[in-house]
Amino acid sequence: CSLRRLAAGPSSSPGALASSPSVHTVARGRFRRGMISQLFILAPNGHTIVNKDYRGDVPKDSPEIFLRKLVEKSEGEAPIFNVDGVNYMCVRKNGLFFLATTLHNVPPAFVIELLTQLTKVCKDYIGVLNEESLRKNFTLIYELVDEILDFGYPQSASTAELKAFVFNEPAPVSSGATATARMMTSLKAAPKTMSSKAVHKPIALRSD
Repeated sequence: CSLRRLAAGPSSSPGALASSPSVHTVARGRFRRGMISQLFILAPNGHTIVNKDYRGDVPKDSPEIFLRKLVEKSEGEAPIFNVDGVNYMCVRKNGLFFLATTLHNVPPAFVIELLTQLTKVCKDYIGVLNEESLRKNFTLIYELVDEILDFGYPQSASTAELKAFVFNEPAPVSSGATATARMMTSLKAAPKTMSSKAVHKPIALRSD
């Protein structure tokens, strides 16, 4: 199943995606066609957190093109499309955009599986997957991406296999639940507000 056929509309066959090679099949070298040109991780506001350009054959402003196109698409549509010969594929997780671009006719299901696995590996290493955790673990995330993709070709997307090659330690990041609990504790410790009866009390005027 080619990206151009999928981007063309409903005529694409969903069943064809299921037969696409898996990430691990590619890692074993059974599927070695032209692969990913760029990899981005974008924040919910569209700012770039991670940027890897493997081939230099896709415009540098591809994240902006992707975001503009995404706004045009109807809600519920898969973020997979072709613009000016460039194939865009994206997985969205916790508001973050894991985006891959390529000029090659790569099966979309394969790239989506790869991006999904990347989100899982990042979460396995840093514990919480959000913009703050990615920025705090900037060096570690780049190390993971470099191990998972070599010049745009998948190498390994298994957390267990990556342990032997990844040496940066994750920086501690508070989870959303912990932050919420801390906020609630501070609210309980704050002085109570005055009762509604206070509005009926006369205001004391200060004499000069």
